[in-house]
Amino acid sequence: MKVKCINDAKNIDYKPNDNKIYFGDIEYGKIYVVISVEKDWFRVVDSSGEDYLYPSELFEIIEE
Repeated sequence: MKVKCINDAKNIDYKPNDNKIYFGDIEYGKIYVVISVEKDWFRVVDSSGEDYLYPSELFEIIEE
């Protein structure tokens, strides 16, 4: 599956269990390949070159 980042993730704070998570390694408008889907989060290789989970609401599916 391919997804496009539709939110400026650098300005989003997600705080599960009061722990702040920073989503600064994905870029607005960039297309990513989803490696897996885990509990509605997408695992993608971000600009750091590593794969991480990101909330699906940061993306738009462009190819199933």
